[in-house]
Amino acid sequence: MALKLREIYPTANRTGIVNKVTSEFIERLVTKVTAGFKGDVGVVPRQFLRQFVNILDLAAENDEFDPMSAEGFEPIDLNEVELLIREGRTYFDEEPADIQGYAAVEF
Repeated sequence: MALKLREIYPTANRTGIVNKVTSEFIERLVTKVTAGFKGDVGVVPRQFLRQFVNILDLAAENDEFDPMSAEGFEPIDLNEVELLIREGRTYFDEEPADIQGYAAVEF
């Protein structure tokens, strides 16, 4: 249900919503909201949907909003590129000119 809601959520930045509100995030949110209910979101659907729509709203309205951090979820099993991005560092290979100090060639 949450995946479908994310899919139909009205936003101009569809990619931003999908990148922020990931499937992993949704799974962790379901687990958090249903704690004490044996993982059954059917017991608390309104609470889950209300919280989920609020997260979608925040993600759509604020480019800097990170749902994982906002919900207190620590990222798990990050790869090297994800770690670099999280630290705000470059995640692409440097050009040889950058490494060896070659002069830039203008055409």
